[in-house]
Amino acid sequence: MEHRRFIVSRFSRSEPLFDRSVPRSPLFEELTTDERDAFLASFDNERAFRAHFTTTALAKRPTRKHQPPNAQSDFVTYAFERLQWSKPLFVLALYTGLRRSDLRLLKWESVDLSAGVIRLLMRKTKRPVLLPIVPKVRTALDACRKRRVMSEYVLLTPEGRPYSESTVKRYFKTAMYGAMLSPPTRLVCRGPVKYVGQEPLAADLANLRAALKGKNYTEAFMSAALPTGLAEHGNEYYSSREDFVTALADATREEYRAIIDAGFLIQLDDPAASSLWGHQDAEPAERDLRAAETVELINYTLRDIPAEKIRYHTCYGINQGPHVYDLRLRDFIEPMLRVNAKAFSFEVMNPRHMHDYHAFEDVRLPEGKVIIPGMLSNGANWVEHPELIAELTVRYADLVGRENVMIGNDCGFASQAATREIDPKVGWAKFAALAEGARIASQRLWPR
Repeated sequence: MEHRRFIVSRFSRSEPLFDRSVPRSPLFEELTTDERDAFLASFDNERAFRAHFTTTALAKRPTRKHQPPNAQSDFVTYAFERLQWSKPLFVLALYTGLRRSDLRLLKWESVDLSAGVIRLLMRKTKRPVLLPIVPKVRTALDACRKRRVMSEYVLLTPEGRPYSESTVKRYFKTAMYGAMLSPPTRLVCRGPVKYVGQEPLAADLANLRAALKGKNYTEAFMSAALPTGLAEHGNEYYSSREDFVTALADATREEYRAIIDAGFLIQLDDPAASSLWGHQDAEPAERDLRAAETVELINYTLRDIPAEKIRYHTCYGINQGPHVYDLRLRDFIEPMLRVNAKAFSFEVMNPRHMHDYHAFEDVRLPEGKVIIPGMLSNGANWVEHPELIAELTVRYADLVGRENVMIGNDCGFASQAATREIDPKVGWAKFAALAEGARIASQRLWPR
């Protein structure tokens, strides 16, 4: 609609209008406005690029014997700067719908900035087209004009050459990863399951231990995954699903034991619990059976691990959508509480779920269990008011007992280690509000 409004207001009816037969960019057709913004923002997200590049291209690059100490890091920086340089290419891809070949070889003679149009003959169809220069495209073209690379072509590499087809494809995949828009890959088990994460786990434990050194704290935890998600992937090795999930559970335990042996608690992150592990739409009998089977698998994984060493977390994911299809806490809290854990963390600071404390009017918290309602939203860059945090904390405490409530955040502030949905300054302000809210609630629950 943006294109059509621009064309009708800019030109007379006698001029050729925007040609609907122009092939639209797959990005433009398949991505929402928010996803297109996220895709373009990924060109400025160096942390996401480093995470992706280090495990792909850099991992395949041979290490030279006499390279400088910072050679690897410098190479990543160099590669990221080249990705950033290519951003105008993808802006035009999103907002003109041109094919890659037409974009790569677009010439300045086809660009009329004063009239606000691009006129060119499409290479494949040999048809003339007239395309509007919308604001984002104009900004990208202005950036290209300011570069000190003289050429008849609009979109050039830093060396002053048109982009190759392979380079465009590679940058596209990298940006899709950075924007978390890459299509999911289904895994298939074709051999015995074993744990191979000892080295990165040791590094994580060392980093956490170093961060806590000299700090005054009561306890610290490290997050860990559950085998339940992997159990839904394909199995071509084990003779039965039961054998497959048992192997997954046994392999996962090695990580759990290492975390406990290092003196930390485990937080098991299980967002699927908030949808009854994907069975929320099943018939009641089937839903209850599947939920019970999942809890049994989780408890098998946790066998012989003391419950007081385990926090169990669920949430609705980093989802800035309407949340109208979320289950209520009341719908999944009972099977969740059957997990052999001491503390249970769940999402609260979400307009669809702030009232969920009512669940404990019907559900009795088992003896020895603790709840950790999340009082900081992980999906919005606002800072919650301490008074609201205190008020909700007191409501939970009134229902389950003041000794049985801790408060935390709804979830992590980023969906991946290399992404950043919440600005760090906002994150620290949220934690300050959480601490103040806890102090206010404590004063109300333990009045002098």
